[in-house]
Amino acid sequence: MLLWNYHDTDVSAPDAPIHLTVNGLDGNTVVVSEFRMDATHSNAYPVWQQIGSPAHPTTEETRQLEKAGTLEETVPDPSNLISAGKAAIDLTLPRQAVVLILLREK
Repeated sequence: MLLWNYHDTDVSAPDAPIHLTVNGLDGNTVVVSEFRMDATHSNAYPVWQQIGSPAHPTTEETRQLEKAGTLEETVPDPSNLISAGKAAIDLTLPRQAVVLILLREK
């Protein structure tokens, strides 16, 4: 599942609470992985700003930017119990953020 908290106006706001229910699951548990892109995860832009916004980054700066832009797993593989074929997932999503949720049945 891909979720986002996008707004045309880029102003401060509280994180959005998210409650997901996924139906049609078998077994007793599901593994949930979360990958996030926001102001502090998987985002090279703030790093580029911190290093002075160079038009032509050095080799080392390019490495820093590539590392900062790599998709980051923010919640690695916690198990989630399945009840009556359903799994419930709660998270918060900052403004202007995107999160990818992967589910794998155990």
